[in-house]
Order: sequence, then C-alpha cells, then structure tokens
Amino acid sequence: MSLFIGLSVAALTFSCSKEGQEQISANDYTLEASMPQVITKSVLGAKSAGEYPVLWSVGDYIVVNGVQSRALTALEAGGSTAVFHFSQSIKTPYRVQYGTSVPSSQLYSEGNIRAFCAPMQAVSYGASFTMQHQACVLRIPLSGSVTVAGISVSSLDDTPLCEGGQVCLTMPAGGVNITSARTFCIALQPAALSKGLKVEIITSTGARMVITSFVGETLEAGKVYEFPSTVFSANEMPVTVISSYSQLKDFATRVASGEKYLEARLAADITADGTWTPLGSFSGDFDGGGYTISGLQKAFVNELCGCVRNLTVDGSIAITSKDDIVGDEAVYWAGILTNRMYTGALVSNCTVKGSISYSQWGKELRVGAVCGYAARGTIRKCLNKASISVIGDGISAVKAGGLLGMAYSSADIISITDCRNEGILSLSGTLKSPEVGGIVGQYNPVSASILSGCEFAGSLVFESGSVISGNVNLGGIAGSVKTSSVENCITSGTISARSASAGNVRAGGILGNAQNGTDSTSISLTDCDFSGSLAIGIATHSTLYVNPITGLYSTDTHTESGCDNNGTITVE
Repeated sequence: MSLFIGLSVAALTFSCSKEGQEQISANDYTLEASMPQVITKSVLGAKSAGEYPVLWSVGDYIVVNGVQSRALTALEAGGSTAVFHFSQSIKTPYRVQYGTSVPSSQLYSEGNIRAFCAPMQAVSYGASFTMQHQACVLRIPLSGSVTVAGISVSSLDDTPLCEGGQVCLTMPAGGVNITSARTFCIALQPAALSKGLKVEIITSTGARMVITSFVGETLEAGKVYEFPSTVFSANEMPVTVISSYSQLKDFATRVASGEKYLEARLAADITADGTWTPLGSFSGDFDGGGYTISGLQKAFVNELCGCVRNLTVDGSIAITSKDDIVGDEAVYWAGILTNRMYTGALVSNCTVKGSISYSQWGKELRVGAVCGYAARGTIRKCLNKASISVIGDGISAVKAGGLLGMAYSSADIISITDCRNEGILSLSGTLKSPEVGGIVGQYNPVSASILSGCEFAGSLVFESGSVISGNVNLGGIAGSVKTSSVENCITSGTISARSASAGNVRAGGILGNAQNGTDSTSISLTDCDFSGSLAIGIATHSTLYVNPITGLYSTDTHTESGCDNNGTITVE
C-alpha cells in the first residue's frame, strides 16, 4: 500500500515596511525565510515523526514582487532558515514565489527533486507570512539488477499532473543502476485521480514495468506520497531504448522494413544530421522521455498513424525541390515533427523548435510546424517555437498554420487542444487563396471535433511586397473553420497582412472565416479572447470583413458566447 506524509509549510519574515513603501536599508535588502519542512529542491532527509525534514539548498532563490534574490551559497544553505539577499528594496504587498509551475520534464536526483520543480507562493502585507504549496511529491524506492533509463507518471483518466499533462523523470547519461536501492522523487501538481496513477519504468535494455495506484484518491499540495520499496520486475511488453543517433537510424530502418508498430523511448538528447530519413508510416508509440532530437533536416515522421509524445524536435528544414517533400499528385504537405497525420495519430506534450521554409511548385501547399496535413488524429498539449516561411507561386492554394497547416476529414474527428504557438509565420511571393492561422490554417473535420484551450502568442505576417490572388481567410487561431467548435482560445500575438489587392478578405482576431460548409451544425465560439493586434492593409478588395473575434459575413452560421475583445485592430 502507498502512503502519504504531510509536510508543514514555510514561514518567511523580513524587516517591516509600510504598505506601498520601500524598505529602508543602506545597501543590502534581506528576507529571512524559515522552512522547517517544505518541499523544495532540497534533500528529503530521514523521516522523523511521520515527516521528511527538508532544508534550503545551494542555488535556491525566491522571487518577491518580480525581484529575484541572490542564490544561496554553501555557507547560507543547509538549514531550515535562510537569509535571501536583494539588490533593491521591495514594496508591499509581498508576492513571493519559489518556482513557477511543475515541469513536465524533471531531472533525477537521488532521494530528491530538482530545483524549482515544486513551486510555492505567498501573498502578504505583513512582515511574516506562510508559503502555500503548489505541488506534492511522489517517492518511489526501487531496487533490482537493472539500469533505469526513464520513468514517466501519468493519470489514467488524463488528469494533468504538470504543465504538459504527463511527467517524465529523465536519467543521467547511461541511466541509474538500482542494484543498490535508489529512491526516485517526482514532483506533481495536485490532482483528483478517479482512475489512479500510472507509473512506467523503462530499463536500458527496454524492459518495462508498469505500476498503478492511488485509484480514487486526491493528491494534495504539500504532501509526499510514498510507494513501498519495490523490486523491478518487467510486466509489460519491452520497448526499444534509444540513446544515440545510430540507434535512432536503426529504429527508422526497422520501421521502413515494415515493423510499424514498434514502441521506443529516448534515453538521451540526440543530434541528427543530413543522413536522417523520416520514420515512414509509423503506427507505434514513440516516447521522447522529455529529451530532444535536434539537427533534423527533414521531418521526424513522414506519416504518423501512432503516437509521438514527450518529445522536443529541433529542425532546420529548407524545402528547395520536389524531392524534399511528400504528397499526392495534387497536394504537398510538410512539417517539422510530422508531414502527415492519419488513422490513430496522436501528438502529445511535444515542443517544436527551429525553422521550416517552403516554396511552392504548382501544387497546393499545406504546412505547419507540428504537422502539414491531418486527415485524422489529435494534437494536444504541444508548443511551437519554430519559425515558418512560405513563398507562394500563385498557382495553387496556400494553407498554413503555426502548428497545423490543414485538418480535413468528412468522417473522422481531428482535435487540437491545449496548444500554444510562440513562433513566427511569414508569407511572401504570390499567395493564392491563402487560409492562414496562428494555430491551424484550415480546420475542417467533422462536427464532433474541437479546437480548445489554444493560444497564439507569436507573429503572423504577410511580408511587404507579397501579392494575394483570390480570397483571404486569416485568423489568430484559425484561418477558416467549418463544422467544429472553438473554445477557450486566446490570441495575444500580432497579425499583419498587406497587399496591393485581394478578393474577399475575412480576418479575425480568433477566426478568419467561420462557415458551416456542408454540415448543418452551427459553429460555436465560446470564451475566446482577442488581446493581440490585427492590422490589414489591402488597397483593393472585393469585400472586407475584419472583426476582433471572427471575420464573419452574412451567410455564416455560427454563435459566439463569452468572447472578449481587448486587442487592437487597424485597417489601412
């Protein structure tokens, strides 16, 4: 049976100042933080009276009203109370923060969690106050004649346990040998677990053990939840553990030879080169374990029919000829993580970095950082930091999005949830009938699909000198949406489109064009917020519809509820 051990909270005091006034000191401003038993990066010591004592450690610091203290030195750390030094005075109210959020990727430290993985915070007008925990800790004592390559923790009902949903504990190079028992500590955010926790342990040989526990329990902040001492015993199908580029290429070769249902897990960061050939039609499960594959010059996966999760991909993809892209006789599609998503595809908790540039060659273009074209599947809890550059040839249509170029299906659900785009999407050349969005260019799956919880915080720009041929659908979240719901989405980034002429122009802070197409179901927009900027400068056009939420027109079928406009719109 698992158990939990309660931890008391931290009391912090410092020299008093009146509300709104600065502290008075000659040169140095100090804050004394008492931490008798608090979850921080510090070592969980020997259990006493049912609790684990925790001490401030070297490198710890706090942030008060946005001002960061100096990190603790070896002479200052090691006790339950520490004095933090500031280079400037601080006014009340005091807003204190240790860490910001529980990260999805955490580094192993024996019997310990790493710095700032378990955040605390407090607000006070007084000279002393008590920190409030924002996280709990899972403690797993393990032994056995194996080397652990990685541990992941997820909820069986998909309740998020961190900012990315699932938590991965990454190991140092070579893994952690548990012949001598080791204790693995993982920070989690509080959660109600109707179906319990799933802990997956993978060894360097690919052996896998899965443990489930805490069914129907609620994980509370400020507590340690402890598994009993466990001897590793494989109880699930093995996975392929990948810790080098040569092993990654060998895995790709196996997929290309027909082993499309393989399971793999990264055990180290990997740097690829120009010899990389994308995984072909991949229907297995690729767990990045919180690691990064960098140096990609082609997409990581060509056609994804399985799952890629907990992975960062960093590529520099310059598509300069038809040989660099994939597609059928009428359409090309391209992405950094995957070119195309099809039956059963899932991209979860992934980050995309780098760049992708694309020039058209007389065929329709579908391009996005995560995926160029999705015919089926789900993208969730993903972040894009990559830049996308599109050069149109004026012959075929352009469909481009920060995460996904185009989603289309007449029969299947395609959902995009809890994603964020911080990258730059720039378009130039002659752009025919462009449908462009900060998250997705054209979103046209069946009506049961949903676009939810996404934020566009980057930049979307039609470069000066670009020529638009035909109609324009341009939005902070999606260029156009048909037959689907859009919920809890935010545009905080910038959108700019300038051209000498265009046909019908539909531009919105959230959606460019909301049109129900052939589906009789009304499109609904719920609790969406536009707080960015939208600038349209098209001298000659047939019709112009520019609005903070949707660039609607009279034949649209859609509803809006709880949507707010806090942004700026400029029509030149």
